Amino acid sequence: MSTGPTDPITLENVYALAQSMENRLQNLEAKQYDTRPIWEAVLASLTQLEKNVDELRVDMKDVKKDIASINRQMGFLAKEFVRLNAEQLIIDRVERLESRP
Repeated sequence: MSTGPTDPITLENVYALAQSMENRLQNLEAKQYDTRPIWEAVLASLTQLEKNVDELRVDMKDVKKDIASINRQMGFLAKEFVRLNAEQLIIDRVERLESRP
């Protein structure tokens, strides 16, 4: 039994409207899904993701330390190369001077 705007407001009409709303609410509740397992899975995924990010941060710190060490070694090697190149230039000049008559 539905009540429209022209129906008189009676106790039966109010009861029918309440009953109709109760039925609609029950239908909605019956369709409602339990989202708890979904949220538990999401929470577990987020927890694992946080652990992975923390591990990546530690790894990145190690990588930065390694890169800094490599940069120091490259700087040392570059200086050593310049020194050896200069030394070789001096040796070449001395040999040329010594080979002159």
